[in-house]
Amino acid sequence: TRFSTFAVACHAVSFTDVEGSAWYADYVAFLAARGIVGGNNGAFSPDSSITRAEFVTILARMSGDDLGSPSASSFSDVASTDWYCAAVEWAYAAGVTTGADGKFNPNAPITREQMAAMLYRYTEYAGDVSDAEGMSAKEFSDYDGISSWAQAPIQWAVNNGIIAGLPDGSFAPVANATRAEASKMVAVLLQGMAG
Repeated sequence: TRFSTFAVACHAVSFTDVEGSAWYADYVAFLAARGIVGGNNGAFSPDSSITRAEFVTILARMSGDDLGSPSASSFSDVASTDWYCAAVEWAYAAGVTTGADGKFNPNAPITREQMAAMLYRYTEYAGDVSDAEGMSAKEFSDYDGISSWAQAPIQWAVNNGIIAGLPDGSFAPVANATRAEASKMVAVLLQGMAG
């Protein structure tokens, strides 16, 4: 609304356990510079499983929305005093997650199919679901093990280069995702949305 001088800044962040040659290093650096991911005591722990609470926190930060300070939770296993409550409430209100049986299971590791589904719902919320063509998810050797609610999101994620199968031809839908894998998927999605 007014003339002024503005500057675009990039806050470079490095972690003691992320080597520049690692396949995920650029993705982690991209997200960390934007305040979307962080570490603990200078470490990122790329090979550790990422929890459901950590993942929705990443998506909430990526949204740029004002999360506020909720005084109550929509889930019986999330307290309003938990550090991730605002992000979980945002994800629930945005339709990114629904939980199950009134619970969110915040400290459970997120599975690959759960992550694909949340990323897909995030793009629906952001109004930026892209439509690309690629291999059929039915080509995965363990396609029958993919939950019905995750089949369309996985097909979308594969077609858009956000997630890939494993070298043995499987998808491993219920395998826990690592922090490195999550960083790649989120970074690829964000870069694609930015055009």
